[in-house]
Amino acid sequence: MDSYKNHFLFGIAFEIPFIIGMYIWKDWYSNFKFLFIFQLLIIIVISPLIMDLDHKLGKLREAITFLGLVIGLIGVAGYYFNIDLTILMVFGLIIAAAAYLTAYTTKHRGFLHSVTFCVLYAIAVYVILESYQLGALALLGSYTHLMADKLFIKFK
Repeated sequence: MDSYKNHFLFGIAFEIPFIIGMYIWKDWYSNFKFLFIFQLLIIIVISPLIMDLDHKLGKLREAITFLGLVIGLIGVAGYYFNIDLTILMVFGLIIAAAAYLTAYTTKHRGFLHSVTFCVLYAIAVYVILESYQLGALALLGSYTHLMADKLFIKFK
């Protein structure tokens, strides 16, 4: 599949039934706090698209680059109001640079299109959000990208 919309819809087609099934079977995803629901929605949206960070025209890469620049500009604007937002400026520029340079320093359908990356991404989600349910959802969502690209068992 070439389109980010197709990857997104393909991912949703697997993620939503997974969430419903695990809610019924294991009582996962029953934590209806605002922050958990927000995290759940972010994982649902990002996971099927995360592997195209290495694509020069990837929508998620473009969005992350833009978000990093906005965060960096907020940090720069702090100087005009005598607020020290240096950490925000640096953090934003690191995000923007990392997203931008990923597309130009890696090969498309290289390491980011592998089962190994799916597992590393899921582990990162688990460690950052401290939720094995969200880690499992991240693994499934990112793996749907490989399924859509017909790269089921690519290790690199």
